[in-house]
Amino acid sequence: MKNTKNIFAAALMAMTVVTFANAADEKAKTAVVVNTLPANVPALETPAPQVAKNTTEINNKYNANQKAAIVELTFKK
Repeated sequence: MKNTKNIFAAALMAMTVVTFANAADEKAKTAVVVNTLPANVPALETPAPQVAKNTTEINNKYNANQKAAIVELTFKK
């Protein structure tokens, strides 16, 4: 039983070493790709954003009765 535990522990350490070595190797490959990218890319020009209508302009356009008529509401008295 003691021999089995030692073999298991040695196998676990070996797998850990291989895993970390592979991760370091992947990191080195990634660093090479990042360094080959261009320094900057020019931004595409887009039109200026449209000016949004103020809600007060819309609210002042109709009175309460006209708004109710548009959505077919009736006022209770």
